[in-house]
Amino acid sequence: MKEKYSRKVIECAYCHKCEYFKCKNFIGSVVRKLQNQLYFCSPECSSIYLQLTRNAESESQVLKKLRNVSVEVRGTREELQAVKNTVREIEKFQNFLSGKLDSLLSEVKNLKKDKSELKNNFEGLREKQVETSDTVHLLELEVDRLNRATTSKKAIVLGIPMKSNKSVRQLNYNIAAVIGCQLPDGTIVEANRLINENKNDTKQPPIKVSFSEERFKEELFTEKKKRFGQLLSSTIDPSLKQTTSKVILRDELTAYGMKLLQEVLRTNWT
Repeated sequence: MKEKYSRKVIECAYCHKCEYFKCKNFIGSVVRKLQNQLYFCSPECSSIYLQLTRNAESESQVLKKLRNVSVEVRGTREELQAVKNTVREIEKFQNFLSGKLDSLLSEVKNLKKDKSELKNNFEGLREKQVETSDTVHLLELEVDRLNRATTSKKAIVLGIPMKSNKSVRQLNYNIAAVIGCQLPDGTIVEANRLINENKNDTKQPPIKVSFSEERFKEELFTEKKKRFGQLLSSTIDPSLKQTTSKVILRDELTAYGMKLLQEVLRTNWT
């Protein structure tokens, strides 16, 4: 259609047939109204156009739905891929854990084996320890027996101060005389004070006495028990009359005997 006739004619929206406003008796405001809306030259064109429009709208809706479905499918595929990746990572982690578990089970098995071996070794060592302990005990008893044999002629005197004017040997003869036990000359072979240089208390250090025969020591101990109760140092030596210390006679303890005594004392005090 030429431009110079475009304002004088109207075109059908379906078949594109052009008609003059004048021929259709369209004038004034009717022309302006028709120009602003769809025009159909016949009811058939209008019906066909409306049907095609409806079909197009339906197709548009279908396409829109298809696009939505496509988007959803694409999203589902991405989610499935993410799930697959996650499952793959989980499988890798499970394989890793399975390997670690197998390693741990193997280590536990080895530990149980080592524990069993250690237990057996421990039982063997404990049996050996018991045997060794019994042997050591027997040896200690034998050594103690030998030590007691060597100390059977020896005694310890306690409670006599060092300020006495008498010799240590003479003091022991005085003890025997006070008790009423007559000891022949030469009975006391040796008598010495046991002064410990590491201790400051040396006022009454013990006296170690060696007898020529065991029977003389036993006689002295027996008479002490029979005839005398409390024996004071002042009765042994007049120069000690100002002192009130008690004189005690006892056998010399062996190292093993001292150990047993300490154990008894520790047991009684705890």
